[in-house]
Amino acid sequence: MASHILTFTVAMNTITEHGTCTIVFGVIGLVISFLCCLPRTSGNMAYLSVASFISIFIAVMIAMIGVGIERPGNQHVDATIQTDLYHAFLAVCNIVFAYAAHAAFFGFMSEMKDPKEFPKSLLLLQAVEISLYVITAIVIYRYAGSDVTSPALGSASPVVRKVAYGIALPTIIIAGVVNGHVAMKYVYVRIFRNSDRMHKRDFVAVGSWIVIGAVLWIIAWVIASAIPVFQNLLSLVRPIPLVGDKRDADNS
Repeated sequence: MASHILTFTVAMNTITEHGTCTIVFGVIGLVISFLCCLPRTSGNMAYLSVASFISIFIAVMIAMIGVGIERPGNQHVDATIQTDLYHAFLAVCNIVFAYAAHAAFFGFMSEMKDPKEFPKSLLLLQAVEISLYVITAIVIYRYAGSDVTSPALGSASPVVRKVAYGIALPTIIIAGVVNGHVAMKYVYVRIFRNSDRMHKRDFVAVGSWIVIGAVLWIIAWVIASAIPVFQNLLSLVRPIPLVGDKRDADNS
């Protein structure tokens, strides 16, 4: 959630050429994300996810074509480099973070009309996801070299990166909303698991959902504001999926 707010501020700063304070952009991202998370079911998330995929696919294609034509970085590509444990571990965790969406799988599966169809969706997701990750990484690194930025959309020229970030804005917002919705639901279910509030729409149920969302998004905004460098923020959150997997394994 925090990484998406931070990415939103990076995108807005790029598009507007730092038209206003970064904190203002962060608050705007916070408000938009919070409002989009207010529906309690994941039904609308499916349609938003389609728009998100189209958005990021077009943005990535623009960035790849841009760096392929302009070749902004040095053309020397290293298959291997000398590194230390710290940077090597961060590189591995970066890959893990790219597939951190597995935390949402069970929540989505529980709301499907036929949960048995989930493996088909998962297979399609992983096939498309891995293909895009590999192709994008190879192309951008080939032409941007070691000068590739984080996020990689910033590796293109100023005009191209503005276009790419502008088209990627729906993804930046929607992907954060999906993650936020999953986090809110986990907290909500944990609190009301043994009560009849799970399916009610009374004041307590709706109010609790709103409060949970507000608290989580404010925490995310604080983290994004405290760590305004995208790579540094990812360095902080990368180990979280590993910790979660270890805890789930211990509980099972």
